Amino acid sequence: MLEYRNHEGKHFRGRQELPVVQFPDGTIISFTGNQIPLAQREWFLRQQIAEVFCAFSEGLALPSTVEWIELSQNFTRGHA
Repeated sequence: MLEYRNHEGKHFRGRQELPVVQFPDGTIISFTGNQIPLAQREWFLRQQIAEVFCAFSEGLALPSTVEWIELSQNFTRGHA
């Protein structure tokens, strides 16, 4: 799962055109007491995530294979 908040405070989640895993829509990712259901297209391979992080940290354009969907309407500052 890839997410980020831009300088305007808008929240985005990454997805891709073609799924790279066989997890069905609604499969739960669970961490630190949170459980988030993801669409099949929202799962990424480690190599893909590393590519996005490297581009971000180096100030480069993010890979065009990642489509960013705004989630801001589901989040307000201070509440997740």
